[in-house]
Amino acid sequence: MALYFSRTVRTESSERFLIHPDGGHDAAALELHYLGDQRVVGTLILLDERVFPESKVPELLKEIDERLLPDVSIEDGKLSFTVVAGHIVGTFFPHPA
Repeated sequence: MALYFSRTVRTESSERFLIHPDGGHDAAALELHYLGDQRVVGTLILLDERVFPESKVPELLKEIDERLLPDVSIEDGKLSFTVVAGHIVGTFFPHPA
């Protein structure tokens, strides 16, 4: 399965991606935070467990590591992830008073 990563937000120290297989619907969201000590911490949110069941999480994390984070890895102790399963409730913006 080909995975596509669409960056939705980028700051000096973080990024957010939506992950969609084969150009299809958003099946996961990924937040990456770049720490000052050359470490990266990520939160992977599984949005469609039919596409990314728990058994596929290690494979997905490895692909994220290899494709998006060439300078760090889980093996060298400079990359860690929290993985959660959920769904998008909505996007909320403040309303002018």
